[in-house]
This record gives sequence, C-alpha cells and structure tokens, in this order.
Amino acid sequence: QQQQGGAAAPEAMPSATAAAPADQGGMPSTEVLESGSGLGPAPRAPPCLFVCVDLEWFELDQSKLLEIGWSMWDNVTTTHTSKHWIVAEHLNVVNSRYVPNHKHNFKFGSSSIGPGAEGAAALQRDLDVKAWWAQQQQQQGQAPCLVLVGHGMSSDLAMMADMGVVIPKDTLVVDTEQLCWACLGGDRAACQLSLRAVLSWLQVPDVSGLHNGGNDARYTMEAMLRMCAYQPAAGQSQAVQAVQTGEASRGVQAVQAA
Repeated sequence: QQQQGGAAAPEAMPSATAAAPADQGGMPSTEVLESGSGLGPAPRAPPCLFVCVDLEWFELDQSKLLEIGWSMWDNVTTTHTSKHWIVAEHLNVVNSRYVPNHKHNFKFGSSSIGPGAEGAAALQRDLDVKAWWAQQQQQQGQAPCLVLVGHGMSSDLAMMADMGVVIPKDTLVVDTEQLCWACLGGDRAACQLSLRAVLSWLQVPDVSGLHNGGNDARYTMEAMLRMCAYQPAAGQSQAVQAVQTGEASRGVQAVQAA
C-alpha cells in the first residue's frame, strides 16, 4: 500500500522486548494454514470468511489504480487462497520512486490482467459470504460472518468505494496495524507500523515481493492469523483485551476457534 502524499512514511519497528509468536514456517496460499492450531479452547464462533484486501496505485497519481490483491481464509476449511488482478488500463504504469515495482511478481498464484471494473467485480463476488457458505453445503446452523482484513485500511477503503465495491452490511473489520499495536501495548498514534515491520516482528519467513497487491494481501492475512494466536506479556494483556472487546472480537474468536 502507498501512503497518502506519495513519499514513503517512516517505518516503525516493534520493540525487541516484545516476544513474537514462534515461527510456524512458510504457508503456501493453496495449502491448509496451521496458524489457528494448538490454541486451546475458544468461544464458539460462527462460520467466518476472512477477506484481506490490498490495493496498489501509482505513487505520483493516486487516481490510477494499478493492482487489486485479495486473500481469503475461513474457519471452516482453514484453507487459504490468494488472488491478484493487474489493471489493464495502467498496465505500463509502474512505481519505482518511493516503492519497488513488483507488479508482475505475484508469489501465490497466477495474476489476472483485465479492466479495473472487471477486477472490482471479481473482488465483489468473493465478498459474497452467503455464496461462499452455500458452496460449503452448510446451509443450517449459525449464519456466516464476513470479516474484512487490511493493514492501515483507510486509503484502501476509500479506493474500494471509488471502484464501486460495496462492503456487505454487518461486515466486521480487522486492521492489522491496530491489532499489532494492541499486542505490543503501544500507542498507535505515535508512529506508523509498516507491514514489513510487523512481518519481521512476527518472524514470518521468506517475505519478498512486498508492494505487489496479491503478496501484501497474503502476508497481511498471515500476520492477522499469527497475532490472533499471540500470547501477550503480563503488561500487554490489557491492551490486547481492549482490541478484542471491540468490533473485531468475533473475527479474532473465529480464528481461535478454528
């Protein structure tokens, strides 16, 4: 994600005194994730589809959308699928001044190239939690829940609205920057946490190709899953509890119950 104003924002590194979750190894997007395993008892959670979105736009003109990336995980099958859409209208427009160009370096599948409107429509279809639930042939029981995930989401949410993407009613939102500050017990207003810094703190292996929309969505989802398994130090437990009693609490519980 690019920040407003073009120039890259200063990068904060989480404190070295805050213990990160143990390294759980690489998790290819088409294989079962293990982040939610071994967490012990958790409150019964509804079936949840998590969709993490990351948009990349031209650093010198933020009206030019270059890439749409999204990654999906659910607490029913605990499988992970990632997608990457390159916007054909700006196929030859690349970033290089403030962020690297990794438009064609999607690591977790094959990129699609097409009009931005078609990419937005593809994302919209994957936000249809009722259609997802019907595919699971699980029509009975609790109603399914959609959780939208992102890192520093304000710009992405604004761009999604401009694209005509409608976020379904009652969607829960998990911002991994907020979640990380809660785990650390720090003040999120003090400094911005980049996705790279969060992944480093979480000891996510084999991180490369950041600022590709599909890769960033995939890594942000993994960061969210790992932080849901995070065991805070005594001085941090109150901050973690605070974020879990907010809007995202059901989403966090859904991961822990998987």
